[in-house]
Amino acid sequence: SGDIAEVVKRGLATLVERLEKRVFAASARPRSQRSAAKGRYVPAEVRRTVWRRDGGRCTFTSAAGQRCPACTRLEFDHVQSVAGGGATTPENLRLRCRAHNQYTAERGPKRISNLPRRRLTSARAATR
Repeated sequence: SGDIAEVVKRGLATLVERLEKRVFAASARPRSQRSAAKGRYVPAEVRRTVWRRDGGRCTFTSAAGQRCPACTRLEFDHVQSVAGGGATTPENLRLRCRAHNQYTAERGPKRISNLPRRRLTSARAATR
């Protein structure tokens, strides 16, 4: 029809669909998982399951009980870290926005490993 609003609406819908396919492995006909997940790699089937379960939003909940409304810059976060023996399963993964994922990592027991690399090297240089 040539209506600019309709063209923009369809363009944005297509963009969202493409991003969901790339980031969350959204598919109309998903294939089954071929092998067990190893290490930090998150298979497409697991990404789809976690994304659907969490509703495409950050799962961080404040002390007051409010859930983070962020739907952008989402990352898959292991509840129990891979280094601590955590598996890459839907039960051990959750969606977190970048800020809350970093916040949780900084509050964890191994804070020094989560510091930026430059701060680590400057701290090591100061002790020599």
